[in-house]
Amino acid sequence: MSLSPAELRILRVFTAAVLGRFGELAELRRNAPAGEPDRRWREALLQVHVFAGVPRGVEAYAVLEAQGGLGPAHDEQDEATPDERRARGEAFFRRIYEKDSPAVRGMLERQHPDFAL
Repeated sequence: MSLSPAELRILRVFTAAVLGRFGELAELRRNAPAGEPDRRWREALLQVHVFAGVPRGVEAYAVLEAQGGLGPAHDEQDEATPDERRARGEAFFRRIYEKDSPAVRGMLERQHPDFAL
């Protein structure tokens, strides 16, 4: 199985951000073909904090912003209030874990109180 050029770019964007290779990340943004960055770029960058921490992710966004940004697509904009987003998140959590929701929430709270927020 081979990856498409677009998929390879996503891997390079993500890897450059995680490794803190911001010059490469800026170059990728400057040389992005028409139609990119796109939702796939934004989704990849949302995962940077998991592997490299929040500060690295913030820096990656700043680098990309300086090169033209990643502005969210109109279909990704969410006009909901924080309370509405939280309610949707809680409903989604319950839908995923169903009857195990209380046990999973308890486990998360034991690991770190912020996980259960």
